[in-house]
Amino acid sequence: MTSLRTWAGVLIVLHCSMALAFGPRTHEEVTRAAARGKLPEMSLSCPSESDLAAFVADLKRVLVEAAGDRRGELLAIWPDDSSQGLRDLLDMTLDPAKRIHGVDVVVCEKDPLALLALEANSPDLDGRNTDRVAIGRDGRPLSGARGPIPADPAVLDMGGMYGLASQAHAHYALTTQPTANPMALFRDPEHFAVATAVEGGPLTFAPSMARAHFLVALLALGLDSPGADAIALGWLGGAIHYLQDAMTPLHTVQVGAPCVVFHGAKTFLWRALATQGGLLSTLKSPVATVTDVVSNLHLWTEALWDASDIGACIGPDLETGPLGLDEVLDFLSSTSARHLGPLTYATACKAATPEVVDAQVVLEDGAIAGERHIADPEAAMGLLKIGCDATLAASRATALVVASFVSLAEWAKTPEGRAAIAGRLVRERLDAVAARQARLAAWMEGHRDGVPLWAGEVRSPIVIALELLVIAACFLLFRRFRRRGGRAG
Repeated sequence: MTSLRTWAGVLIVLHCSMALAFGPRTHEEVTRAAARGKLPEMSLSCPSESDLAAFVADLKRVLVEAAGDRRGELLAIWPDDSSQGLRDLLDMTLDPAKRIHGVDVVVCEKDPLALLALEANSPDLDGRNTDRVAIGRDGRPLSGARGPIPADPAVLDMGGMYGLASQAHAHYALTTQPTANPMALFRDPEHFAVATAVEGGPLTFAPSMARAHFLVALLALGLDSPGADAIALGWLGGAIHYLQDAMTPLHTVQVGAPCVVFHGAKTFLWRALATQGGLLSTLKSPVATVTDVVSNLHLWTEALWDASDIGACIGPDLETGPLGLDEVLDFLSSTSARHLGPLTYATACKAATPEVVDAQVVLEDGAIAGERHIADPEAAMGLLKIGCDATLAASRATALVVASFVSLAEWAKTPEGRAAIAGRLVRERLDAVAARQARLAAWMEGHRDGVPLWAGEVRSPIVIALELLVIAACFLLFRRFRRRGGRAG
């Protein structure tokens, strides 16, 4: 009877049909709820491509003026008025086929609240942080003898260079003091993270992405570009997206909990035996298998939260009033839900079906029915509670950032405000680009041939050797019993 009641409770929560946490609908609904009543009256137009080109040119002019003795560094990154320089400065993809919101396109929406809520999804939808491949002066991707060169080797520690996973480095907020000590996964899972490409990594940049987008949003308010208010709200929506990503427990730990490694190891060993160590068919490496488990639990949990009710999770705003520029930037840098990360993964391991937790299938984003993969309804209820707690924190953080943006708006339009904001943005981004270039130079010393286009398949000599030993033992036993049988006859 208890099990039936628990199942009923899960289904009631799931079918309230509003987003709970951190899928596409959640970003929009949390932003809409948190910003309601805070935005000033605005008469918005729909910026054209030429309006956006004018904005990019005006933004460059303001940043060059603010760069001072670092003007040469900025012009080396952004030599002309094209959007490629802005993309490079902000660590975005240089693939011109990807049309980035606020750079190449803006949602046409006359209602400020609706526009902000829609743009809170844009960093996921436009792929601005995906496909981070180095581009040469001729505009073509750089590659070595074995494969492409990354724009930043930090992407290799988080999701690779291609596809949706390649944006993880920019949307996660892992600890800045990681340890690869395996015991930390049991004792201090918040700090357990493994890097192979960058010393001191893995590095993640959701907080710095939020800061940069917030500063660009403020600068847009003070520019004379047509449609500046709509463009500013688009960039503010982007800042909110990265803030909410940092408030997502799933985005704050790399592995999360020991159960993730256990299920990955179990799946790898089973597949290794079934494929005879990779001889009969494809065998993914242990790391790739654990990655599949992490991805499945991540996407399934998001789908479970995204199908649930947000209304019960939105509470009153924080009592803190609007923040000044330094304070709001510090807030964007330090806010996260890392303390909930290990608990989220441990609970998801219990709640999900073997199909999910053992990566029997690899789930795809946007094509998952969370309620179809519940193995333990009581654990699923616990997972929903975690999501609700995180959503409440995210909504309060969003409300504070929006209120601070509105409070700073008039100052941002003054010459003094514009100079201060531009100076902060150009310093932070030039430092970030210099660090990225140093990482790439260090990585290239040992990887001039590039990254092999490899999906993580292996042939396991250990498994093959064990199977050969078993076969040999069986053969010897067979011969021994055959001889005994012959003597008895």
